[in-house]
Amino acid sequence: MMNAKELRNDLEETMDMLVSNYTPAQWDAKNEIDIARYKEAKKVYEEAEDAIGLCEIDWSDDPDDEDYEAISQLMDKLCCEIEMMEEDLNI
Repeated sequence: MMNAKELRNDLEETMDMLVSNYTPAQWDAKNEIDIARYKEAKKVYEEAEDAIGLCEIDWSDDPDDEDYEAISQLMDKLCCEIEMMEEDLNI
């Protein structure tokens, strides 16, 4: 079972990774970095989607539904980012 706060942190970190800029040295390997970022984002999204679909999330840490709302919004944003990356990378 996954803790809601852990899931939220994973999704936040993944979004941060996707929207972060490249260092000057990374520009030379931008395509490879984009593909690696896409694969990681897709993996995190699918794991979160599975946990949500199978009701394997422990929500007991947040009785005010703050994590639920944040996770819902992060899942929507992550889905959009993944779809844009798929278009850009022709995946």
